[in-house]
Amino acid sequence: MEHCFAHWYLAYTKPRQEQVAAYNLQQQQFQVYLPLYKTRQRKTEGGYTEAHPPMFPRYLFFKPTRAEQSLAVIRSTKGISNLVQTTTQVATVNNAIIDDIRQAEALRHQLDLSLSPRLRAGTKVRISSGSFQGLEGLVESSTNKRLMLLLDILGQHTKVRLNASEVEPLE
Repeated sequence: MEHCFAHWYLAYTKPRQEQVAAYNLQQQQFQVYLPLYKTRQRKTEGGYTEAHPPMFPRYLFFKPTRAEQSLAVIRSTKGISNLVQTTTQVATVNNAIIDDIRQAEALRHQLDLSLSPRLRAGTKVRISSGSFQGLEGLVESSTNKRLMLLLDILGQHTKVRLNASEVEPLE
């Protein structure tokens, strides 16, 4: 259930604690969104299995479900390291960005994992669709249509996972 009065916020979780943090925030009556993506994971017997890791490791989105709900409890929530903040306040996330992420997540869950990636590590690319459209980056790794890109955002190298169909190689 969406509530229009509240902003989305971004929590930085402890390593590999996204699910724990999401569960605990839900127990405190926060609306939680943890974007996941579908990928292949190698099994020990040599085959593959489907996995759904976080799209943004160590981050999850949340918002209050009541106007009077305080964010103060977030800092002591199990699994949360801290809130993402600007220099003066807790950072908010635009609903349009959340909608774009949800759409990208839905598309990623429809991926055919049996296909091989078309881009290799070291390839320079431009993002052709989605929230990061127009940005350029470097493929750090690729697996079955999923790419880990290294982008220069605000002077910092940031890793972003995308579908190979969302990028085009630069020549």
